[in-house]
Amino acid sequence: KNHKELIPSHWDVKKAIELGIGRHQNQWLYPYYDNGTPVGYKVGKKYQQPEGIKCRVFPSMDIINKYDKKSIYIFAGEGDCTTGISVGLQGITFTTGERNMPKGKDGKYDLLWLSKWKKIFICYDNDKAGRDGAEKLKNELLKVVVDGTIYIIVWHQHNPDGFDVSDAFKKDKSGDEFGDAILNSKT
Repeated sequence: KNHKELIPSHWDVKKAIELGIGRHQNQWLYPYYDNGTPVGYKVGKKYQQPEGIKCRVFPSMDIINKYDKKSIYIFAGEGDCTTGISVGLQGITFTTGERNMPKGKDGKYDLLWLSKWKKIFICYDNDKAGRDGAEKLKNELLKVVVDGTIYIIVWHQHNPDGFDVSDAFKKDKSGDEFGDAILNSKT
């Protein structure tokens, strides 16, 4: 109800609905799935339900499996991921922050499925957590990616601490700051 009035101008209403995003306690609600079955959700940046839910991938694998294997963008959170998907990028995020990655039943990072992509862009925030998280993710991806290239975007120094993908598209509809960060990526 009233999605057009609530959804930020840099989100595509149809994409937000397709991702299953809703509202709860005046915050965005992002659903989590395992094999197409809902298993939990995150309310804004506040909390996840059920408590103690492990790090997973957003959006659902049903959506991700439809992506072509050319380029994938790993964002710093569900909001930035929704922004990226809204502007036509094939985006994902890990649900428990920039320094975390999903793990398999063996306790090891579950990233092998990302080796299918030719280009992987890590699009984390312009702050210490973002830079540290991007380096950590890059190092883990290097263990599984054989035929692809991993890029870490580099934000211009004039951007404030914490500046992110959504901020770039709030600043201007074309997201020029994000485009520049992509062009300045390091491999």
